[in-house]
Amino acid sequence: MNKRVVVTGGTSRFGKDVVKRFVEAGNHVLFTGIEHRDDGEAVADELKAINDAVTIEYCRCNLSSEQSVKETAGAVAERLGGCDILVNNAANLKCGAVHQMEVFAWERVFDVDVKGVFLTCKHILPMMMEQRGGAVVNITSDADGLTGGSTAVSTSANGAVLNLTQSMALDYADYGIRVNAVSPMALASKLFARGAAPSDLVNYAKSVPLKRIAQPVEVANAVFFLASDQASFITGVNLPVDGGLSASRGAINPTGPS
Repeated sequence: MNKRVVVTGGTSRFGKDVVKRFVEAGNHVLFTGIEHRDDGEAVADELKAINDAVTIEYCRCNLSSEQSVKETAGAVAERLGGCDILVNNAANLKCGAVHQMEVFAWERVFDVDVKGVFLTCKHILPMMMEQRGGAVVNITSDADGLTGGSTAVSTSANGAVLNLTQSMALDYADYGIRVNAVSPMALASKLFARGAAPSDLVNYAKSVPLKRIAQPVEVANAVFFLASDQASFITGVNLPVDGGLSASRGAINPTGPS
């Protein structure tokens, strides 16, 4: 592809799989995280072993801070020379019913999951607008549908990002910029596991028509597709990567023909 790619939350297990997918295809990547510089660069060195012919850069970024995001955008312009693909992957998960949720915890989720997407797009999109082309892929909360309850803040943030995705798809279509979302709803990642007991994961897998949890690379492949030229006429969509879970809502133990 030989594109310039920015991935937020690139130090997480799933984030690294997204970065890896783009690196394998010959793209230059700058990824962000909250880890200290040495830890982030250790991840970059690990990824460089996959393809040493491309640029792989790490930038520490607090996505809830506009100043931090502006500095990251400056690093993108300096180190990559611009941006062709933006993947908003960073997320913060908090579980609990509304009456149990502390205000600071609610705000933290929205600061990262919603405000972070807004700020990153605000400061990266002008690069795409100038070149009149690009692709944005927003990853919505992979905790959606985890237990059917105790996900008030995550599902609220998820809805905000999906609406933002559609609005941006319309706003930037004239610039040749496509904006889509990917919704993993059964993803085996640290973020998913942090909100669930092992028994919950087993029971959740049973409710998925494909009878298993998704692997990060399977979701990364969906992100890669929507960001690629193969999806050149796709914008404003939300692609569930859920093993058929969204199609089976309301069904009891969905099974195939006997």
